[in-house]
Amino acid sequence: MIEAAQPPETQPGAQARPAALFRVLEKGLRGPQDMLTRVVPDELNLFMHLGAAANTALIISAVSGIALLFFYVPAVDQAYDSLTGPVALFIRTLHRYSSDACMLLVLLHVIKTFAQARFVGARWLAWFTGLLLLFTLWIDGWLGYWMLWDDGGAETAKMTAAMVDRLGLFSNPLSRGFASHGLLNSLLFFVVFFCHIAIPLLLAAGIWLHLLRINKPRLLTNRPLTLALIFSLVAVSLIFPAPARGEADLGRVTAQYVLDPWYQLPLLFYERVGEGALWLAALAASVALIAVPWAFGRRRRPAAKVNSERCTGCEQCVKDCPFGANSMIQLNGRRVSSIDPDKCTSCGICVGSCSPAAIVLPELPLQAVREKIDRWFDGNSHDELIFLCREACAVPSANISAEGTYAELPGVRIIEVPCAGFVHPELVQRAQRRGANRVTVAACGADPQFRLGARWTQDRLAGVRDPGDKIRLPAPEKFSLLRLSAFGLPELKRATVKKPARSRAAWIAGFAFWFVFVALCSLAGWVTLAPARVPQSELVVTFIHAGEVLPDSAQRAGNDVAPHMRGAQTSLAKRAPVAMRIFVDGAKLLERTYDPTGLSDAGPSSALERLELAPGSHTVRVEINDTGLENGWRHHESRTVHFAEGRRHVLRFETGRGFHWESP
Repeated sequence: MIEAAQPPETQPGAQARPAALFRVLEKGLRGPQDMLTRVVPDELNLFMHLGAAANTALIISAVSGIALLFFYVPAVDQAYDSLTGPVALFIRTLHRYSSDACMLLVLLHVIKTFAQARFVGARWLAWFTGLLLLFTLWIDGWLGYWMLWDDGGAETAKMTAAMVDRLGLFSNPLSRGFASHGLLNSLLFFVVFFCHIAIPLLLAAGIWLHLLRINKPRLLTNRPLTLALIFSLVAVSLIFPAPARGEADLGRVTAQYVLDPWYQLPLLFYERVGEGALWLAALAASVALIAVPWAFGRRRRPAAKVNSERCTGCEQCVKDCPFGANSMIQLNGRRVSSIDPDKCTSCGICVGSCSPAAIVLPELPLQAVREKIDRWFDGNSHDELIFLCREACAVPSANISAEGTYAELPGVRIIEVPCAGFVHPELVQRAQRRGANRVTVAACGADPQFRLGARWTQDRLAGVRDPGDKIRLPAPEKFSLLRLSAFGLPELKRATVKKPARSRAAWIAGFAFWFVFVALCSLAGWVTLAPARVPQSELVVTFIHAGEVLPDSAQRAGNDVAPHMRGAQTSLAKRAPVAMRIFVDGAKLLERTYDPTGLSDAGPSSALERLELAPGSHTVRVEINDTGLENGWRHHESRTVHFAEGRRHVLRFETGRGFHWESP
């Protein structure tokens, strides 16, 4: 029997809204893709292989990263020098440029997925896991620039520490560790190094989840594109070695550093908008992207249904479904097909695969299509029949009459189908026998919306795939499969059937395109940026110090507890805040109080202050009050220091050791 239909408001198979917006976005994206198709072979077309090309670039990055392990030393004093040799420089350049290419390809893949509304219905999982992969890839690249420890790496580390400190997760601020060279901890470098090489394992698991609901995915690129990617990355790496401005020096004021926008773009806004604004922007962007499938996927189409009495259990629909929605179950002692409505995208590819016509797509029943063919072609008609993929956007659906006519295509009858894969070979055979002058299946381009639909239709009607091998067309020369581009209507008018074979010049153009693409992507990472704040010279004062215990906060347990517990001091004791003031040449430049950390205000106070000073000699005096009393300035330091231009002097106060100057 036929499975019961679901209520309209819960029917799966979603379509994005507003439909007009996504039609415009898809046409805008398909324009460059089709223009590129006219110049290079499909095997080298950038827009047709974004996901697979990103995976291939990721593998090249991983392999070069493994090779780089033979040179890299994860220690702050040796990290930069370990990558300066000619071989290490080439491998590092290849590692960086392949990572850049991977990020750009992933971003283009996300844009294309959104423009083509490939996030609705059952595809929400691929969208969500894709966003997680994008974030994980960015985190890994961000940490990679930290590990290089040039000026850009130091700025990356400082921003990371400042962003984490903004969350208040640690009582000991991470930013203090980057105030001077003496405070740096090589153990932290080792932790970052470990995370950088471990995160690709998460990427592998994420890719598996990303493809979980996709049948027969293209995980890697074809051989020509793989060779083009490897050739381009190696050539660009040899011609343009990755830039680096020398080892980071925390005693020097950073005036300029090289910014890679594919991973280090937040540095452009750091210190210009503040850590809080960046966190809010990141949160808002994350929520907006995650909500896309539910914000735009509002229209819903009914899933395909199976008439289990007619199903013969051939499993062809299971083999053909691009999204794994079809499976075989036991029913009344027979193996029959079953469709998971949560995974079904209502493409109708399974309808075209079913020999006994046991699968029904409620929005377009196969019987209704047969009746149209029988009515339009009565043996005397010489019209042409076009099965037009709805996703091709070639003809507005509203402009197709009930009789399948369209004003700009005289002598043509059009049946709009959800996907070219919906067209059962029997329908083509029926139309030819009824007198159709020609039958054309117009699919939605070389990169179809439902992935495998056009390919399966071509194989079925060529007799190399079920159920087409069971059907012989009366006039095979009067059938054509047309892949429409963004210029669909003119192509329908020209009725282009075959594309000419690609010449050697087209293959050379394809390799040249990928070289230019990789070069532009890589050279975009040569941007030189100046921090928002570049002092002439700088004084840094920092401490982590616990104030004295406030006497009125140390409570003693009373008679309401057991005798052996009486008199014990509780953990409610609070510490006094620590105050600090800084004088330069007798003028007070700063006076501030720093509250103790901890939920009960029982932890130490911390400070990290940066003051810009003019180059020259200055008398610096720093006083610290840890008593909570107005006149309790019992720690002080005074010294005349010569501040050279572009240099940084650091004064640290440590409990039990007092003040310590660290000069550049």
